[in-house]
Amino acid sequence: MRKIIDEFQPHVVIIDPVSNLTNVGTADDAKFMLTRLIDYLKILGITTLCTSLTESGGDGNSGIGIGIGMGISSLMDTWIKLSSLDNGSEINLRISIVKSRGMAHSNQIREFLITNQGIEILDAYLGQAGGLLMGSARAVQEAKERNEEIVYLQEAERKKVELENRLKSLDTQIIALRSEYDRKEEELETINKEEKLRRESVEGNR
Repeated sequence: MRKIIDEFQPHVVIIDPVSNLTNVGTADDAKFMLTRLIDYLKILGITTLCTSLTESGGDGNSGIGIGIGMGISSLMDTWIKLSSLDNGSEINLRISIVKSRGMAHSNQIREFLITNQGIEILDAYLGQAGGLLMGSARAVQEAKERNEEIVYLQEAERKKVELENRLKSLDTQIIALRSEYDRKEEELETINKEEKLRRESVEGNR
């Protein structure tokens, strides 16, 4: 492998998968060989991508090939974990960053899709129950929340129309009360004028 690298002088080297190297040697042999090879690639400044296949009971943290991966993990700058979740009706693919040396990175587990346009990483989606939802469960919860939003908007629109009608009714009442207030004010002013004229007339007669 080093001979081919020296002859070809690549910018990127992909070893896929490192866990398969145990077929031609022991796990320790593969680990020592990979340690020397990755260190050599680092010295040459060659970007290296290593994949490791694992089999586990679901958490992806134990199984075939993980011993090699753990043995060389300290040499890796970024560790990306891909896993699948079988919920009984479908299999959902998940991606997360175990570590990424020297740079900020998300600690979320994201669902990803393999599409005709390539890999699509979906935004993290938390249901109202607080759990991470993926696949059909996510679609069902999103549809439910959309329906709830429609019902809420319809109820809000109904209340809005009701309040607008009530305000119009109040405006009419306010106009009527203002008109009555003006009439009473004019009547009071007339009474005051008549009373003033009456007093002046009495004083004049005296």
